[in-house]
Amino acid sequence: MSLEKSVDAEQSSPLAGPSGEAAAPAFTDDQPKPGELWHVGPCHLGYGLDNQDSFSQYYEGPWEYLPGGHHPIHLGDIIGGPKKYKVLHKLGSGRSANVWFCSMLGQDPPFYVAVKVLKACASQPENNELTIGRFLRNMGYHYYDIVDNLTYPWRDFTLEGPNGTHQCFVYPVQGPTVCKVDGHFNNPHVYLRELTRKAAYAMGVTQGCNMIHNDFRPSNILIEIGGLAGKSEEEVMAILGEPQGANVVKYPGADATANPPEYIIFPASENLLCQSRETLTVIDFGNSFREGKGSPPRASGAPSHYAAPEVVFSNQGQASLASDIWALACTLYEIRFGEKLFHCESDHVEGYIHALVKHCGKVPERWWSAPPWNLQEAWHKSHSDPRLHGGPATEEAIEPEATVRWRHIQAAVAKKVAHPITSPESVRRWEEARSAPWVPGTEPVSMAFHECIPEEEQRLFADLLYKMTELEPAKRLVIAEVAAHPWFDYVRRHDVPDGPASPHGVEDVESGAGASDTGTNGEAEAEEGSKTEPESGEQKA
Repeated sequence: MSLEKSVDAEQSSPLAGPSGEAAAPAFTDDQPKPGELWHVGPCHLGYGLDNQDSFSQYYEGPWEYLPGGHHPIHLGDIIGGPKKYKVLHKLGSGRSANVWFCSMLGQDPPFYVAVKVLKACASQPENNELTIGRFLRNMGYHYYDIVDNLTYPWRDFTLEGPNGTHQCFVYPVQGPTVCKVDGHFNNPHVYLRELTRKAAYAMGVTQGCNMIHNDFRPSNILIEIGGLAGKSEEEVMAILGEPQGANVVKYPGADATANPPEYIIFPASENLLCQSRETLTVIDFGNSFREGKGSPPRASGAPSHYAAPEVVFSNQGQASLASDIWALACTLYEIRFGEKLFHCESDHVEGYIHALVKHCGKVPERWWSAPPWNLQEAWHKSHSDPRLHGGPATEEAIEPEATVRWRHIQAAVAKKVAHPITSPESVRRWEEARSAPWVPGTEPVSMAFHECIPEEEQRLFADLLYKMTELEPAKRLVIAEVAAHPWFDYVRRHDVPDGPASPHGVEDVESGAGASDTGTNGEAEAEEGSKTEPESGEQKA
């Protein structure tokens, strides 16, 4: 679409300058003339933004506010059902929803929540997030492991807007994902092992509920935060930081069916790192299902880096407890090292089979030559894709699976930790190198903690990952065997007192046995750091 810049740009915005004009672009040398429209970055359907997020976090574009898309929300908006929530900031954006940081109205002391607002096209009267959320909420009244390790919606409501009907879920506020582990630690190995152990524990809790997450990965595991409950809005906003964003630029001829807000807010999650604890919680049960209960989703939500082969190579999805174990292995490695265990350079099936053969060798014959995928043909086709590199050049050069996968995992655990973290020792080395004369031909010393893990841990961790990533699902470790693996004994000896476990007695809870007294609405009273919503006596939305 060819568009001309409009000279009628006098629209005022909360993010505009004092005279109402749009802010100057952040990353251009040229400056707009007075009254001239100007966008930075992508422009689609006649819409753009006049600024970009310097932290390169994902955020939606104004073209995602077509009918069926996002609901337009501004700071200060009041949303909700019987309970009302005031929008203060944005916590994150995704393919199907935005998550907003809100205060719950009518609460003294103040109480804060995260409200996930789905796109209209993703909102259904009954969906997995709603069904699984209600199941976990009922289970959470009886098993604190569920409350402590899994984040599920307290309540739900709908919003009617110009782009359709949007399902909304109210969650406790959580911090950044384990993808974003950074900071200064006295002993980074201990901290990263603790996060890794707790991710395995959370999977134990999930599978203890006979539930398949179906999208288990680091971006769906959050580091919990504390210290917000009871603080005033001013105090909380000082922690989150002043909202930053970009005004929406609309060119003449832009799609008239779009209904974007006046501005797009950039997520604030990075600012929550300073409030983070050492506890984890699993989120996003939108693709989850209970084993043996109803029909599972036809497709997995897991990206290629975490998807088990049987999930990718089946037209029915075939997500299972075993495919979650594969995803857990990939997640444990990424938390421990800060890199992907099986890196896929493309999300297409050709990219996946190319990566699988490169990292794991020869795949089972039933996948290689049988429909629906005919992976042999896809693998040969992958050699013409310029994005895909490495691996055997001919079919005859493909080595046995056990040999290749073990070699790849051994090399992976021998790498240096890649997280952007520091330690007293790494800072001391950097300061010494900075004060010494530079020797030509030597590499500069980084302040970052880039060290290999201990040799004993390398051996144990490689064995654990290898047994969790068998190509045949039936050969993989089950979660109880994961919990009993010697790597967790190593962690207990060096770091923490316990390892992963699972709750029991799911059938008793479903039948109503062992019910506890939780009040008329089944809601526990909120305390500092609590993951339960304050009781108000109002009917649930």
